[in-house]
Amino acid sequence: IKIDNIEIKKSGYIDNFNSIKGPLDIDLSESAALGNNNRIYRAPLGVTYNKAILCLGVLSKITANHRLDLTRSIQIGNYSTIAGHDTQIWTHAYYHDKTGPGRFRLDGEVLIGNNVYIGSRCIINMGLKITDTVVVGANASISKSLLEAGTYVNQPIRMIAPHAESDARTRFKKVEGYDICEEVYEKK
Repeated sequence: IKIDNIEIKKSGYIDNFNSIKGPLDIDLSESAALGNNNRIYRAPLGVTYNKAILCLGVLSKITANHRLDLTRSIQIGNYSTIAGHDTQIWTHAYYHDKTGPGRFRLDGEVLIGNNVYIGSRCIINMGLKITDTVVVGANASISKSLLEAGTYVNQPIRMIAPHAESDARTRFKKVEGYDICEEVYEKK
């Protein structure tokens, strides 16, 4: 563990063989836990900006063998579980221009509510919210907010029409006022 700050409240714990690195903070509420062999990481300031916090609510757990990118913060509510193995939570992505070498990074926090269960091998993309009382089945790819309580499973693969605008940058807010090594936008 090589991070800025960590706070573990009563009966919270971090199990064995975790790799936690980068300019980030961890806040484990009462009885919250990180299981075994998870990788939690953040690139250095200059690639990232501002503060990022991994916050687990009361009795929440990230079980084993998961990967969390903390380019931005991840907040997991009370009584929620990232279960099984091999789930990935991403707080950044890239958009490439339609032609040429241009691209920009898109950042967004991930907010997971109370009493949420995430099954094995899910991919949770940046800038979304999963509301309270949600179950996400194994192998699901979550690319938009889940704002209604219920059970969600992956649908058959389908093509999503390309964006009509010529520059995707117009849909997002540019991050300014930081010394960052690339063009960065934020998904709200």
